[in-house]
Amino acid sequence: MSDSGKQNSDHVNIKEDRAVSIWTARFGCTKQQLEQAVKKVGSESGAVRAELGRKVPLRPQPAKSAPSP
Repeated sequence: MSDSGKQNSDHVNIKEDRAVSIWTARFGCTKQQLEQAVKKVGSESGAVRAELGRKVPLRPQPAKSAPSP
């Protein structure tokens, strides 16, 4: 079986429209910004996130409850 259809959360894919939509939403950037970042630093998602200057978690984080008064 091939894994080619699976989304790789460690690497940004700018060649497929669906993946671009996912990554731009995740990083809060435009398609052009995403493409420029990938061209500059490569496709590793952490490097792209750092290049974009975003503090966006790659995986959903559990909600933190407010401390009790």
